[in-house]
Amino acid sequence: MDAIFPPLALTTPALCEAIAHCLTEDLLSPAWRTHAPKSGNPLAGHCYAASEAAFHLLGGYAAGWVPHVINHERWGLSPARCTGS
Repeated sequence: MDAIFPPLALTTPALCEAIAHCLTEDLLSPAWRTHAPKSGNPLAGHCYAASEAAFHLLGGYAAGWVPHVINHERWGLSPARCTGS
């Protein structure tokens, strides 16, 4: 898929805003559906969905991005040069 769809040329704030706009309650796990409203953070619980969206929009592995888990429940991305992949 990365070869068919080249990475988007978005600035970091524009990319974050575009992804945040698409994060909806149906993307949350049942546990986060209960916790998120109490957190006061409208993006709480969306780490995986947001990271996956960014991964693909930025070009994925072909563009040098590597998904990873932080603290067993939080997801993020790193440039491959930072992870040794």
